[in-house]
Amino acid sequence: MSFIYTARLTIRPGTEEAFHAAVKDMIAAAAADPGTLDYKVFTLENPRQFVFYESYVDQAADEAHRNDPVSGEIVQRMVACIDDSGFALEHWTPVAALSTAAILAK
Repeated sequence: MSFIYTARLTIRPGTEEAFHAAVKDMIAAAAADPGTLDYKVFTLENPRQFVFYESYVDQAADEAHRNDPVSGEIVQRMVACIDDSGFALEHWTPVAALSTAAILAK
């Protein structure tokens, strides 16, 4: 089953150029990564707020992506730009992977 999540974050003022460059590099790296199914980055009304949509063949592929020498360096560049206001991560489970009982229990 694929491993999917969204990440929401705000970057610090003055880091826009560095963050955008890192995002551009990460999109290219993700496109070349065989374990990455989808990697998209969106901005919100506040131009310093971003949402990442990431989908991998499995959790191990996500970990490999984040720890790859190229991707790992880019992740560190992005992390250096994140505002102290936080970082939110939401994992998604495809409904088809859930049993009816699990859906009704929520």
